[in-house]
Amino acid sequence: MFVVSMTCVGLTVFAQGDALKSIQSSVKDANSEDLVEHFDSTVELTIDGKEGTYSKAQAEQIVKSFFTKNKARSFEVKHSGSSSMGKKYEIGTYKTSSKTFRPYVLLRPKSGKFVIHQLKFEEE
Repeated sequence: MFVVSMTCVGLTVFAQGDALKSIQSSVKDANSEDLVEHFDSTVELTIDGKEGTYSKAQAEQIVKSFFTKNKARSFEVKHSGSSSMGKKYEIGTYKTSSKTFRPYVLLRPKSGKFVIHQLKFEEE
């Protein structure tokens, strides 16, 4: 029983690490198609003055529009952590040629993997 439990914990941690690396890469590359693969069925977004809860398809269009208008010059994770409820978050700096944004992503566990529950890009 203990071995099975530890194996499940190990797989969850591994999946979490893979998800975070993939999300970071998607943001750095301004790749909405890859990023949406990590979205929950609904996502809370705050981007370009739009704030609300959107379906996965709607959220993809909003993020795609943002990335089209704001090509990344650089992206760096500044802070990361977790909650007692098993959620993970990352806060970073996303720079374009003329603007700097503070991206925030909140992931929650769902069906053995981590999915994006909330995503924000706030201009600094």
